[in-house]
Amino acid sequence: MTAHHRKTIRDQVAAQLTSLGTTGANVFSGRVSALKESELPGLVIVPRSEDAGFDAHGSSGTFMRRVLIDVFAHVFGNDGLYDQLDQICGEVETALFSDGGTLSGLAFVIEPPTTAFDISGEGDSRVGTARMTFPVRYRTPETDPTTGA
Repeated sequence: MTAHHRKTIRDQVAAQLTSLGTTGANVFSGRVSALKESELPGLVIVPRSEDAGFDAHGSSGTFMRRVLIDVFAHVFGNDGLYDQLDQICGEVETALFSDGGTLSGLAFVIEPPTTAFDISGEGDSRVGTARMTFPVRYRTPETDPTTGA
């Protein structure tokens, strides 16, 4: 069975974020298990929610969809965690908007992100997380959610 076009978009986000200066190849699409220390700093890309409606006015044969893609940046250390997270956030935004925010034509547009931060743990073994939420608009045929329109 062919996957929903949403997965294609998520995988393209991962592809565009692979090899950033700070996180390198530590990019994981759809991962739910915790990252190992050897995988930090790293990125995890997951969909949060999606809504859809008829494209333009009434039924036009296509749906306009808006999926919220969360990009979680994880870093390990102590002081300087926020600086590392800010560096990663800058790299992520630059990479995702480098082609005009279309994910190589798979999306209609990526909207500006919202970002939330969290630090957990104690002493030198703290983990910092930035959750960047990117609303991504894309189209699919009404009868085929596996294909972009």
